Amino acid sequence: MPAIDARTLHRARRDQIDEVLSFQKLAYGPTSGHGERSRFEWMYMRGAPNEPPEPDPSLWIFEARGKILGQVGVIPAALEVGDDVIRASFIPDLIVLPEYRKLGVGVHLVAATEALADVTMASSVSEELVPSLKRRGWFDVDNIPSYLLPLNPGPLVTPVLAQRSVPAPVHRAAAWALAAAGPLARGAGRAIVALTERLTSALRRTGLSSGPAGPADVGALWERTRLEARIGVPRTAAWAQWRFEGRPGYELVGVFRGARCEGYAAIRDKKFSGHRRFGEARVGTVVDVLAPTVEAQEAVLLAAAAACGRRGCDLVLAGGLVPEREPMAGVPWVPVRSRWLPMFYAKDPEVRRKLAHREHWHFTRGDGDGDAGF
Repeated sequence: MPAIDARTLHRARRDQIDEVLSFQKLAYGPTSGHGERSRFEWMYMRGAPNEPPEPDPSLWIFEARGKILGQVGVIPAALEVGDDVIRASFIPDLIVLPEYRKLGVGVHLVAATEALADVTMASSVSEELVPSLKRRGWFDVDNIPSYLLPLNPGPLVTPVLAQRSVPAPVHRAAAWALAAAGPLARGAGRAIVALTERLTSALRRTGLSSGPAGPADVGALWERTRLEARIGVPRTAAWAQWRFEGRPGYELVGVFRGARCEGYAAIRDKKFSGHRRFGEARVGTVVDVLAPTVEAQEAVLLAAAAACGRRGCDLVLAGGLVPEREPMAGVPWVPVRSRWLPMFYAKDPEVRRKLAHREHWHFTRGDGDGDAGF
């Protein structure tokens, strides 16, 4: 383990970008999406909402003898805690080469980010890193719920049912998808018809309509539904523009009463090949959702699932912490075992106490890089 100084642990320079991209492809694998220049520039060069573009990548690296051993990114963010707005940051893409793990490299990288904001947040933390972060004063609010909706179960669940090592909830979801009576178990075409029928019924019952949403709809809805105790990164128009608009594969779906947005969901999809969990499948993800009433949530989740189906998805994933309502209303989502564990570090003990209230959080895969692997 080399001695720690400004030469071993420092912010990456602009002239090191190609070297960092090569490291990411090595560390994550060539098919992960990490190491792509477009993703790197969006995440680390473009600047977060209301932040100027970065002269150097917003990414810290640990190197020794001219070789990068590990990295961690930093995305500045505001964090609403009730009526207060706190300077915060997410730390995505924390990874260390396998042969240098358990040597303290990851902990040193995390320590370098803690001084940059009042609250530091990691969208998801690996099991092996959790004890080290807790020793540094980091805390979690337990695993975040995840849900699965099979649309075309055949190519997806047949290999799942053959694996004895699959967690029981996933196995039950797969069995349900094949055996349950109803359109969702009979192929993608029938599933989309069923979802469309349910969506039409929900819209008729609630007086809502569905259609594309935009950043202005997102910002207006967040401001209108401000909760006294809510904790979360503000879903402003600038945030939605930065996070979703103009990024390939993302789509904002909304439900409206007249011209007023009553709920939105952000979706994306990805084709997996030989994935350990998904096999050969196109997976849709509800990346972010905000709907302050159960009726609006039912409608927008149906609209999001139907949009994923129209993209040819075999499966839709969703989940998150939402303070406004019961999760996943109105659609037969199946809860699955979740390893999605965000963690937080707060300098102020009083802020830490407030952040520990799980029931107040609005936290989804839209936060930080929570959808990076999907």
